[in-house]
Amino acid sequence: MMEQGEWDSANTEKVRLEEKQRSARREKELEAEMLSAEGRTPESYQPNWFSKVTDEQNGGKLIHVYKGGYWEAKQKQNWSMSPDIF
Repeated sequence: MMEQGEWDSANTEKVRLEEKQRSARREKELEAEMLSAEGRTPESYQPNWFSKVTDEQNGGKLIHVYKGGYWEAKQKQNWSMSPDIF
């Protein structure tokens, strides 16, 4: 929408996306609190397209490395493995 000069529509969509993402984050936080109250450990977030690895060439820092799949999903428009935050 921005590319087409539709600034008001683009801003409205931006606000909608941000609120949906905040809502998804709040739900995950609530779920984690409930699991913790039950004495269980919540699963940590795992990115779909990247994995954390230790970069030995950079002092052992953790970095994210692309693990594949995004471009294939984009080509097929198959976002079933993505969270519904859009």
